[in-house]
Amino acid sequence: MRNEIFQGNILMIGGNWNLLAALEQRIKSDANVNIHRVDSYWPAMDYVSRFSHSLILIDLAFGGTETVYKFRRISTAPILTISATATGIEELASLDAGADYYVDVKKDLGIDRCVAYVKGILQRAFFQRQENFLPHLDATHPLKVNPH
Repeated sequence: MRNEIFQGNILMIGGNWNLLAALEQRIKSDANVNIHRVDSYWPAMDYVSRFSHSLILIDLAFGGTETVYKFRRISTAPILTISATATGIEELASLDAGADYYVDVKKDLGIDRCVAYVKGILQRAFFQRQENFLPHLDATHPLKVNPH
């Protein structure tokens, strides 16, 4: 069941290949995911248009909050922003631009916190998919199933 829960497609956008590779390795050790890693805008746009993503992970060093803003306009997937250099103002700006989460990876447990967010997002996506297959229950009679 565990691998079933932690699965999906993740788009990683950024130019810090060492950081993204470390994150990818950690995520893949705990989850059964397909990760698309890109370092420029147009390939990222191509992936968003061709694949359904459970998560878009954006390194703020790549395009900053403008990148977050652009992807929020074309995708409803959760956006997790990461940075090893951002200030508190940039953190707030990324959230204002449409990011759902922010992780400062240079802080203690930054990578661990990022992986925990990813797993939580994948888990929520899994249970949302499951809800689509469950019958709708009548709130007044919890054991009574409503016919659609």
